[in-house]
Amino acid sequence: MDFNTGCLVGFIIIMGWLYLVSKHRRKMNEEIISNNNNVVPLMMQKATLTKVTRLKQVAEHDDEANEHLEKLINAYKTNQINIQEYNYKLDKMVTRLEIDLV
Repeated sequence: MDFNTGCLVGFIIIMGWLYLVSKHRRKMNEEIISNNNNVVPLMMQKATLTKVTRLKQVAEHDDEANEHLEKLINAYKTNQINIQEYNYKLDKMVTRLEIDLV
């Protein structure tokens, strides 16, 4: 076997190894992505918690707002609405009640 043939065989072996490594990493990435589909975005969860806490403080004195808030919290806890819809409805409630979240 001459030098050129040896280089060609070595190149084929290295390319095959790189292909296998790439295939393995792609499979691992797909698994990670599929496992993260049901994860709630952390910042949205924190913002939602802040809104709920502030709304509870204000709604103590407003029976209608308190009832609406409890229904909304219950709907989220029982998975009737997702976090995006929950956050949107809390935003509407904050705006309607003119609450400062800061």
